[in-house]
Amino acid sequence: MSVSPAATYTTSSYYDLITDSASSTKSSSTGSSNQSEESGSSSSGYTVSFSSDLSMARIQEALGLEPTGKLKLKELETVSEDREEFVSSTLAQTMESLGIDPDQEFTVYLGSENEIYISGDFAGKDELEDALNENEDFTKAFTQLTANQSILDYITELQSSVQNKSASLMDYMDSDSDLNDLLSLAAEYKSIKSSSNMMGTLLDLSTSETPYSYAYSSDTE
Repeated sequence: MSVSPAATYTTSSYYDLITDSASSTKSSSTGSSNQSEESGSSSSGYTVSFSSDLSMARIQEALGLEPTGKLKLKELETVSEDREEFVSSTLAQTMESLGIDPDQEFTVYLGSENEIYISGDFAGKDELEDALNENEDFTKAFTQLTANQSILDYITELQSSVQNKSASLMDYMDSDSDLNDLLSLAAEYKSIKSSSNMMGTLLDLSTSETPYSYAYSSDTE
């Protein structure tokens, strides 16, 4: 890691910490195999460069995971479950404090500018959105839930695709099957495996292919 004197990495939001780290992997092929670059605006104007290992550690830490050591799927599931419980309870408490009908059903998701949005139209919706966006603990938990669950959903979809396309490959010689989907799957796998920051590439693919939204109802409390 090389940091210019007095330079610090800053980010405008917690979600930027994750997406900036992920997007940096897209340009890493232009550098060395073990180095990726991330730039953050700071008062000094310096650029901060991180090794790929440190970039991966920062992403995992931002996701609420252990930054070092072998990452296991169970860890993503545990963090996702924990954050979902917090999101559900916080939503219920916030709705109660605002006098919003607890039997409302709606969907919560991150907008293009990484802000929290709520679907539907009900009394108190705008006030609820404002309260959630102002609650740093909630926005942090919901961002982690969104990122972790997007990865879990993507992995599930990938596993299903592998099974289905493997069957198609076995039958290919005796059929007119179109293997474009299989080729696409192979390309995605290759892009992850060859990346200098596999976690960042996986996150980038997951959030684009399987974006997550949280469906709230009184039954989910």
